[in-house]
Amino acid sequence: MVSNKVKFSVVLVVIFLLLLFSKGFSYSIPQNVVSLVNHPKNNSTCKMIVSAKECRPCTSHEQKFLKICKETGNVEEIICGNPKSKMTESCPFAFKAEMNKFIIFEVCCGVLAIVSNAVVWWRRKALDQVKYQRLKRQISDVF
Repeated sequence: MVSNKVKFSVVLVVIFLLLLFSKGFSYSIPQNVVSLVNHPKNNSTCKMIVSAKECRPCTSHEQKFLKICKETGNVEEIICGNPKSKMTESCPFAFKAEMNKFIIFEVCCGVLAIVSNAVVWWRRKALDQVKYQRLKRQISDVF
């Protein structure tokens, strides 16, 4: 017979996994074509920028020697639409790296919740056993 505590724990784990998989993996990667209207490096020769490689964190070597990596810590390769020239630029958000950090954080929180639940359950069981022994002793003293 399964206790209510175990059922509750299983329900919590299932809800956690559903939330993780529904929200954690449902983000869509933005389009790689960006208009230059709000682009900080806007020049008149380039009408559109196409992302050649998506935004990624800079390596430690790039952080030391590339000026663009010092701005945000992320870099992406872009291609200018009309003249077809390749450039590297600083970008504010490395999507895949941030998603990996988020998933690791969520998994750690889930594991911590499960371990905490198990410790509380074990402690409650131990305290119930102590109370049962005390009650048993009191009843035996009366008779």
